[in-house]
Amino acid sequence: MHTYDSVTGLPTHRLFTALLTQALSRAQKHGRQVAVLMIELDHFAPEADGQAGVNSNLMYRIQAARVKSALRTTDTVARLAESTFVVLLDRVTVPDEVAAIATKMQATISLPITLDGHELFLSSRIGISLSACDGGESGALLDAASHAILMARAEGCSIYGLHGIPVAPFADGASTIAA
Repeated sequence: MHTYDSVTGLPTHRLFTALLTQALSRAQKHGRQVAVLMIELDHFAPEADGQAGVNSNLMYRIQAARVKSALRTTDTVARLAESTFVVLLDRVTVPDEVAAIATKMQATISLPITLDGHELFLSSRIGISLSACDGGESGALLDAASHAILMARAEGCSIYGLHGIPVAPFADGASTIAA
């Protein structure tokens, strides 16, 4: 099995899970938290609305670079599926730090991209899980982040209950953060 995605060069699910397991072990040893942010890109369908000529692989490489640019050097981003990325935030001190990074990623992802003469506007949903709340195993954190995306979709929220962060309504064309 491949450990790096052939399109973006990012770690795949297999490598990400191994890195997450290592980070959780370090976090437990040092009394820290780890966060997982699952990012689901929305509003990109290259076959729809005259965008058939858009190079989707290039768009995913651009988005991968944008997500990486919003992270700290100690954090890791991987590609789980065609339009799904996942981020490991190592050494989390407070939940507000996670929310700030998620908000920064959300703003970065929503910047327009011009590809092949088409201007694309993407939005995203971001599901957040925290080791202190959602368990100390990699599978549990990934499941919790995935569930948070489903909650965001169902509730129509832009920020969903991450330890005192207010819930805000989903604005069309904007990304969504949930926890």
